[in-house]
Amino acid sequence: MIHRVNQFYAADNQAQSLKEFFQELVDYINNSEGCMGCQLLQDEQDDSHFVILEQWQTKEAHQASLNQYPADKMQAAMPLFGKPPEGDYYTLIKE
Repeated sequence: MIHRVNQFYAADNQAQSLKEFFQELVDYINNSEGCMGCQLLQDEQDDSHFVILEQWQTKEAHQASLNQYPADKMQAAMPLFGKPPEGDYYTLIKE
């Protein structure tokens, strides 16, 4: 299993719109082949800061999910982002 941790910041006055986009995106991710779970988090101190935690069977399953997401939906969401997203893969060491 692989974990993906993604951080996002909303553009000014776009936190609510970005949250709504992410809620739909998380539903898509959770229904993607190879996904073992996905959670959306919002910073308690900064409502423009979001984290998406994903668990996947493999990196390839994650990449396939990205490639299958409708490009027009992602393009429409781009103005909601305040800066480029950051994300990395992690391996669980201990539960």
